[in-house]
Amino acid sequence: MRPIAMIVDVVNDGGVPVLIRFGEKEVEANSQLNLMLLAAPQGSELEILSDGEGADRVLDQLENLFLTNFEVEGTTESGPVQ
Repeated sequence: MRPIAMIVDVVNDGGVPVLIRFGEKEVEANSQLNLMLLAAPQGSELEILSDGEGADRVLDQLENLFLTNFEVEGTTESGPVQ
């Protein structure tokens, strides 16, 4: 669930519409429920689409999340580093 929440946060902070496509399904990436409805298993190939002013910045942020495997500095898979 944490990766989904991170995606939604980036999309909502970005202020531009983002669509995520998995196979024949396509949803707006502005809610966790929408992303869960994709039912994309880990390792799936997704297509992320956005257009408009600020879209490049949001897409770059989303790409970085995926490239870093949703790692956040100072955290581990089980939570904050002590």
